[in-house]
Amino acid sequence: MDWAQTRVLVTGGAGFLGSFVVERLKARGARDVTIPLIEEYDLTDLPTIRRLLEKANPQVVIHLAAKVGGIGANREKPAEFLYDNLIMGAQLLHESWRAGVEKFVAIGTVCSYPKFTPVPFKEDDLWNGYPEETNAPYGLAKKMLFAQAQAYRRQYGFNAICLLPVNMYGPRDNFDPVTSHVIPAMIRKCLEAKEAGQPEIVLWGDGSPTREFLFVEDASEGILLATERYNGDQPVNLGSGREISIRDLAVKVAGLTGYTGIFRWDSSQPNGQPRRSLDTTRARDLFGFQARTDFDDGLQMRDHDQRAGEAQQQDRQQRQHQRNPHALVYLPPDLGAPACAVKLRDDWRQREQHADQRHQHRAHDRSGDTDRGKVDGRQPPGHRGVDHGVRHHRKLRDQHRPGQLDELQGGRSGAIHISILKGY
Repeated sequence: MDWAQTRVLVTGGAGFLGSFVVERLKARGARDVTIPLIEEYDLTDLPTIRRLLEKANPQVVIHLAAKVGGIGANREKPAEFLYDNLIMGAQLLHESWRAGVEKFVAIGTVCSYPKFTPVPFKEDDLWNGYPEETNAPYGLAKKMLFAQAQAYRRQYGFNAICLLPVNMYGPRDNFDPVTSHVIPAMIRKCLEAKEAGQPEIVLWGDGSPTREFLFVEDASEGILLATERYNGDQPVNLGSGREISIRDLAVKVAGLTGYTGIFRWDSSQPNGQPRRSLDTTRARDLFGFQARTDFDDGLQMRDHDQRAGEAQQQDRQQRQHQRNPHALVYLPPDLGAPACAVKLRDDWRQREQHADQRHQHRAHDRSGDTDRGKVDGRQPPGHRGVDHGVRHHRKLRDQHRPGQLDELQGGRSGAIHISILKGY
């Protein structure tokens, strides 16, 4: 695949896994990558999906966007996890086929496997039972995407492939206390308990379930290898081949963070699936993927204190974002090279010029003399004839209208153009 000549749409491309996929696309020479962000592209909305595909005109779609969370979030909002993931995937795949997309890469989840699948999980066992109850709605929604991909391949010849990664971990992980997965959740608990001098930490379940973890950079490489080399109709596991119990994981995280207290296991809370470990033979044989990062080495490849602090800051930003959802777009500070910068289009810069003009004429605005703020006979965006504080709030809102396009440039100017379309 010649990435330099390929238009790529990466849903979820600004997220944990997606940011690494985008970086590896860049390293492979991709020059036309579109990343929709949720502020303006809600992928559960059909007209929005059509607008996105018309604007991006992709040849390849890598569908990473999903509504995700840990056991608690899945128990609290099972309907949302089912509906959002089901409708997002079904509509995006269908509209991608209608739009003439050449290849669709669907990223599923290990949660789709039956609760009591023999270990290691083989792809042929995917349909041999019902998923573990706490995350069954999410797992089933993703499983339907596999069925849809196979159906569209049979009826329409549509090249859609399906990948099943295990739980991922690594830099830029999600440390939100509600939606994070087990490793970042443990790290945050340990760091906060250490800072507060707490003698014990309460963890859910009894610690006996096992999990397999895949370093996020390995996962992103596996996804791109499959995109380049695999065109089959069978789902393929992506994993590391190492299984560890939650109890042993807690001991590792405590040592890593310097927490010296004890863990108390709350067996009144669910354990989740008893065991998870994947057979990755198919990925190795079909497109040459094999995880390279040792689990202990991967755990060390992160600045836990910085990331946990950033998570707390993001909590504050999220509260601000809920009050004014168009005032802020968060990009991870370590996304791309230090030379990366957000370059706004001409209409953004023009709005800044209009803002300066409005500031200069605010005395006239308050008196109702709105003609003084006009540019080429028209009112500049955000011009309301009210006090400067209110107009500044409206300016922030106006900066993020639908269709606004930012371009992220990495490395030297002209090296790569990544369109960030605000949406999922």
